[in-house]
Amino acid sequence: MSDIRDEIAEFIANTPPVPGGMPAVMCLVADRFPHATAADVDAAIDRAIDIIENRAVQASAGADALDQLAPLFDGMPPNMSLGECARMKADHGDPLALAYLEWEKQQAGGVQ
Repeated sequence: MSDIRDEIAEFIANTPPVPGGMPAVMCLVADRFPHATAADVDAAIDRAIDIIENRAVQASAGADALDQLAPLFDGMPPNMSLGECARMKADHGDPLALAYLEWEKQQAGGVQ
């Protein structure tokens, strides 16, 4: 069961930027969670910061992975999927393409 602090933290973390910044977000929190105490909101803000920081770390890791895979698109026709590019390049022995296809196979449970 989720506690009010977790609910508020998720609400804050998922609220897009609004005019007025954090004070405006706090007004939204007060409207949505009228029975929350100041201690609940303070704890929720700390949790929301953790959530947002974790999302930033994950996004950065995802961007790094995409940067590493970008060469698979080099010289390929536009609008081809990553998998299509990898399969075509793997046919010519491209090590990155072969590694990607192996990873893809593992993600599918090892069967493809």
